[in-house]
Order: sequence, then structure tokens, then C-alpha cells
Amino acid sequence: MNGSSASPEKDQFVRETRSVKIPHHRFPPLKKMWMEVYTPIVEYCKLEIRMNLKNRTVDLRTSPQTVTANTNNPNQNKVLLQKAEDFVKAVIAGFDVKDAMALLRMDDVYIEGFEVKDVRANLQGDNLSRCIGRISGSHGKTKYTIENVTRTRIVLADTKIWVSGDDAEHPCRTGRHLRLN
Repeated sequence: MNGSSASPEKDQFVRETRSVKIPHHRFPPLKKMWMEVYTPIVEYCKLEIRMNLKNRTVDLRTSPQTVTANTNNPNQNKVLLQKAEDFVKAVIAGFDVKDAMALLRMDDVYIEGFEVKDVRANLQGDNLSRCIGRISGSHGKTKYTIENVTRTRIVLADTKIWVSGDDAEHPCRTGRHLRLN
């Protein structure tokens, strides 16, 4: 009987993988904080993770431990894999690991990235840098005010803006329109 009960568990295990590309300029910072990224994914999500140096990707995949930890919900493996992917994307985008941990722990926290030119198409040169400077404010005061009002975290990376927040009243969208309109 022990052999027959073990075989259905093996039949249920399907390995799923995800890969996240690492831009060249974010590779050294990710290597420095690798253990901070690695530990929550392995301990909380029970996933396998590796940094593929040749392809410059972070590879995530389910393991047999992932299946045994989530026997009550078979779709939980896909959810954990998506959360781990979002967590890695957030760290690569420039969020602090502590801020990105909210993506793993809470169900309704999301990350969104967009270009400044997607909202204001006619910005070029000095006007574009002036717009980004206004979002940041003097010593980051405007950015912190927006983060506190909309309950989000914001990362300004060149002309790309990353916003992370919970889904209550869509603060990612609220923060996006607050800053750029």
C-alpha cells in the first residue's frame, strides 16, 4: 500500500519553470544581494532557483517539496511561481528586498513598470529629464510623498518608472496619474 500511495504523488508532480532576464547593468547588484533574494524563494515558496551566468537569467522551477507543501490547492504552485517571478523582477528593477518581499507574502500586491514617454509622448531631451526630476523632487521629497499618499513603492530607473502596491483602489494606477498629470 505504501508503494501505491507514493505513485499518485509522483504522477501529480509536473515541473514548471520560469526565467527572468537580467539586464547587464543590474547583474552586479543582483550578485551582491543574491543570498537575500535566494533565501525567501527557497524557504517561503519551496522553489528551486539558480542564476544562469551564461544566459544572464534567473531560473525558477517547482520542486517535489513545492507539491508536498501545497497538497490542498494544486494551482498554488503556479501562484507561488508567479509571485517568485514578480519578486525577482522587482529586485532587478531596483526595489529593496524588504519592499519586494511584500510580493511574496501578500496576495494582492502587484508591480507595474512603464516608460515616462508612454504617458507624455512629446517629452524629449531636457524636458524629459526635467519631468523625471519633478517626479523625484528635491532630495526625493515628492517621490516619498507620492509613495505615502498612494501606499506604493516607486523606483525611478532612467526613463522607466516601477510602481509596486496593493490592489485596493488600484494605487499603482492612482500613483501613475498623480505623478504625470
